[in-house]
Amino acid sequence: MTTDAKEFNDDPRSFAIRLIDDGTVGQEEMLLALLVAMSHDDVRDALDANELSPRFLEEEEEEEDWVPPNGSKMMTAAIRR
Repeated sequence: MTTDAKEFNDDPRSFAIRLIDDGTVGQEEMLLALLVAMSHDDVRDALDANELSPRFLEEEEEEEDWVPPNGSKMMTAAIRR
């Protein structure tokens, strides 16, 4: 078994990342290839696991809109850290 075939079987994520790093395939091309192969549930799960689903994005918007009672934006920045 070649090194590529072994990595493909043992660690497909690393193999995919290496294809991008080596310039064999572009990032967008890899993203589209993976999205096409994934089910809707797989895509939803991946987005949610990476906090990119609407429930996380809506929470970020709410946090950005929040201003402390005294109106201090500096206080808001300190709270986020």
